[in-house]
Amino acid sequence: MTYVALLIILSGIYLVDSSLKNRAPIGFLTALISSDKPDLAKTLAEYNGKWTTPLADEISNVGVSAPGTGSGPGVGLGESADPRNGRLSKSELKSLSWSPGHELAPAAADAAMELNKAYRAKFGSSISVTDSYRTYAEQVATKALKGNLAATPGTSNHGMGLALDLGGGINSFGTSQYEWMMANAPGYGWVNPSWAQQGGKKPEPWHWEFVGGKGLAV
Repeated sequence: MTYVALLIILSGIYLVDSSLKNRAPIGFLTALISSDKPDLAKTLAEYNGKWTTPLADEISNVGVSAPGTGSGPGVGLGESADPRNGRLSKSELKSLSWSPGHELAPAAADAAMELNKAYRAKFGSSISVTDSYRTYAEQVATKALKGNLAATPGTSNHGMGLALDLGGGINSFGTSQYEWMMANAPGYGWVNPSWAQQGGKKPEPWHWEFVGGKGLAV
C-alpha cells in the first residue's frame, strides 16, 4: 500500500472518530507513516471497523469493568473487546497529580497517588510514568508499532484506565525500585501481573495493573 493510500485510511479513521466526538491523535498516527513499519497498514485496516462502536457517554447503565484475575494481557478485562475501551469520557478519568498528562480511572488514580507518596518517601523521587490511559486510537497505533508486545486494540487495560507503564528503574527486573514495587504496590491495589513477571509469558517489568485494594472500588 502506498503512503498516499495509508494517509487516506488514517484520514477516514479521524473523520469517523471525530463524528463520534472522540477525536483521534491524528498527528501521532500520521507520524507513523514515516516509520516504515510493514505491518502498519494491515493493522490499521484490521481494526478500522471497530471505530464505529459506541462511545462511553452514549452507552447507558454500563459501568467500568471490575478488575478480575484473568490471564494474559488485560488481566482485568474479558476476552472480547469492550466497546467502551479507549473511549472513556473525561468524567470517568482522573489525572495523576505528580505526572501531568497521565490519567486513570478515579479509584486507580487515587491508589496510584497514595502509592507514589510511599515510593517518594523511600526513593526521594516520584514514580516515573511512561504511559497510562490509552484511547482506542493510541491502542491501534501502539499495536502497529509493537506487534505482539501490545494487546489487541479494545482489550488493553490501558483502555479502561487500569494500567500504567513505568520507568525510572521499575522497568527492569532486579532493581531496588522494581523489588520495592513488588513488595509494596499490591497493598495499594497495583500489581505486575504474573504473565508480565520474570519468567512469565510476556515479561514486562514496566507494566502494572490496578486490581483493587484498601477498599477501593473501580
